[in-house]
Amino acid sequence: MKDKDRTVFSLVLYPESTPILESYRAMLDLKDAGIETQLVVANLILPEEVCINDFFKSRRAMQMRYLAEINDRFNLPVLRIPMMQEEIKGLASLKNAIDAVTDELSKIQHYENRINTHRLC
Repeated sequence: MKDKDRTVFSLVLYPESTPILESYRAMLDLKDAGIETQLVVANLILPEEVCINDFFKSRRAMQMRYLAEINDRFNLPVLRIPMMQEEIKGLASLKNAIDAVTDELSKIQHYENRINTHRLC
């Protein structure tokens, strides 16, 4: 886990206050142990197209504020994983999730070549 040429260490969190604080503390503890975090994965991001009522619009706005905080606090690439309509179970839904992740990964230029080399499936 300490060899950046062979591994990419990532923290996975929800864009909410407590997970951000806990993940940041974990990143600092891992750094003290010689393990550098290289990527933050923000999970369960509400897709804008489903936010059609006040409740979901408010939740998405909150997530966007916390994503800005994640960018500022961690100063690392952030992979945004959208909330899926269904739980990821079985090959078909896994493929859909991988497609969504691949689209997001293409936005993170620094890791694109490394991820393509270590294929996700």
